[in-house]
Amino acid sequence: MAVLDKKLDSHPSEKDIASMVELRIRNNMCFKELKSFSNRGKFLCEHPLLRQFSQRNSLTDLLRRNPAQFLEEYKLTSNNVARYKSFLQRAEIDPKQHEAWSTQLKKHQEMLELFTDILTHNGNNQSVQLGEITNGPS
Repeated sequence: MAVLDKKLDSHPSEKDIASMVELRIRNNMCFKELKSFSNRGKFLCEHPLLRQFSQRNSLTDLLRRNPAQFLEEYKLTSNNVARYKSFLQRAEIDPKQHEAWSTQLKKHQEMLELFTDILTHNGNNQSVQLGEITNGPS
């Protein structure tokens, strides 16, 4: 922050200004989360790091409680990624629609990455249970 402040004092570039604005937004989100935790004892989960942590916990719980539902959610998310990719390949797209579809694609790709990460880091024990669900009992 101090480095950016010095740059902003003497002929800042557009990139420097954009960096400062992004940093300010992230800081405001952090302070909002901390204030909520201080006042109410729980986070808002609006900051991207906390939101992903919250999603990871809920998906991990879903995997433990109902692996079949977890796999269904995984499949739906994978289908959404494929759908939005095909939408973006259309020849005639309104710029607003393109931006909306790009945003949705990014959101679903992040979720798919989270699903994949949970599956790969969950351990061999859970993999056996998932195999029984998808392939039937051995």
